[in-house]
Amino acid sequence: MSKEEIQNKIKVGTNIIKNLSATFYPRPDMIFDELVSNSRDAMAKSVEIKISEDKIIIEDDGEGMSKEELVHFFYISHSTKSDEPIKSRGSIKREIIGRFGIGKLSLYQICKSFEIITWKDGFESRAIFDFEDFEKKKFVDDFSLKMISEVSGSKKSGTKIILNNLKQRISAMELKRHLTSTMPLTKDFAIIISGIGLSNPVTLRSEDVLHGKVYKQFEINEFVKDVGNITGIIAYKKHESRENYGVFIRVFGRVVNSSNPHGIINFSSLTHARQFARKIYAELNVNGLNEALQTNRAGFIETNQIYIS
Repeated sequence: MSKEEIQNKIKVGTNIIKNLSATFYPRPDMIFDELVSNSRDAMAKSVEIKISEDKIIIEDDGEGMSKEELVHFFYISHSTKSDEPIKSRGSIKREIIGRFGIGKLSLYQICKSFEIITWKDGFESRAIFDFEDFEKKKFVDDFSLKMISEVSGSKKSGTKIILNNLKQRISAMELKRHLTSTMPLTKDFAIIISGIGLSNPVTLRSEDVLHGKVYKQFEINEFVKDVGNITGIIAYKKHESRENYGVFIRVFGRVVNSSNPHGIINFSSLTHARQFARKIYAELNVNGLNEALQTNRAGFIETNQIYIS
């Protein structure tokens, strides 16, 4: 590379973290969707979230990362997950949720720094990302991670993320409600939450989504051209809901339209159904929509042919 070529290299300003974080993850609950999805993609059997006034700890028992994998974790808009869309660990087999490599940007919204400690193959690796130090730099490549280290001797596997110096208060009770409705809750993956708003640690349960107040429930199993199989339920509840109603779409188990469950079918707009709209809850598994997802996995590219179908 010539001297002129080096001088003309494209530089990326550090403001990209702030701008993209606010654009892709405007709500704190979306950030935890990303963190829990990472644990599930790491083939964890459980992930525990502990919330206090000044910090949040998210720890799983997944595969963990080597030092090299930890460095790659911080690459922006780069992910190796798409290289292995289906993973196995023992008797567990899962389709991987993440693929865009931007989830770590979300943490800027809720903390001033975060630390990752991860265990894999007898080694412990750790790193610290300080957003305040990052913002002092003009360009991204002027910044270096703190304390990338590796020590041997650990027998465990998994990853712990510590969010320090929180920018906003997070309620464990509110987060429990959100993750119950958006995350895959299966027998091979437990989500445990403790802290502000909860007297004891709580394990999320799929049956809490509808709170057991169902009058009628119908099973869905259809094939749609360009999309593939669609399965799920439509439930008619005994009591009206102020928030938990509409059509919720799951892709690989994760709800991807929680901010707009009325975008596909708005029951309130149907004259004959308006008075019953808040009693109708639909949950559809549509893995074929994966390619039609927006980058933050919180909605769809509505011009995509798969979404249109």
